[in-house]
Amino acid sequence: MKRLILTFVFALVILAIPMKSEAHNEEVTLSSAGVTSSGATVSGSTDAPAVMVQIRDANNNIVAMSSFAVVNNAFSGTVSQSLSAGSTYTIYVADYEGGPFATEEATVPAAPAASPSSSNGSAPGGTQTITEQRIYTVIKGDSLRKISVKLGVTLNDLRKWNTFKNINLIYPGQKIVYYVTISKGDASANGSEGVYIVQKGDNLTKIARRLKTTIRALLSKNYIKNKNLIYPGQIIEY
Repeated sequence: MKRLILTFVFALVILAIPMKSEAHNEEVTLSSAGVTSSGATVSGSTDAPAVMVQIRDANNNIVAMSSFAVVNNAFSGTVSQSLSAGSTYTIYVADYEGGPFATEEATVPAAPAASPSSSNGSAPGGTQTITEQRIYTVIKGDSLRKISVKLGVTLNDLRKWNTFKNINLIYPGQKIVYYVTISKGDASANGSEGVYIVQKGDNLTKIARRLKTTIRALLSKNYIKNKNLIYPGQIIEY
């Protein structure tokens, strides 16, 4: 009887070994991974309950790290961190159970050159032309084509300024870098000093403070009847 019990226990141990290793044989698959000057965005799949995401520099030093829950074998998210334009980083995604990992190299897009100006450094009418980097936050129902129209830029520009493995795979909350060329100085020359694209979480109080103007001026210039009714993607002139 004792020998039978020992044989049974030994058989259970042998069966348990492949079961444990099998849990770590599922790959971490990246469907998209890229970097911008504001951090890294990733999405992919795994059978683990969560993943750890790291941004590593050229010397393999960890510059930022975060974790994301896995829902229905899928994960996605953004690791926020200021990154250097033109620098290459490695995005490292690991199974939290100690199993497989995946990596992807990506380079932060360089800012485009400013639009040509007149010989005295100013645009006609006494205004100075500058190029600003801005961040758009993807909302539900967005596509890259819709975003390009909303921001007044081309689809090719968005692809050049950001790193997309698949332009059809974007998700709410994803950060997208874009650039606008605006004129500063003599507002009477073109009727507007610039434009601002409303981001998720914005309100007119925040926007007025950021643009160093007043709520009343923004309401008047943009024909806004209700200061509480603005939406992500809306263009505000100032």
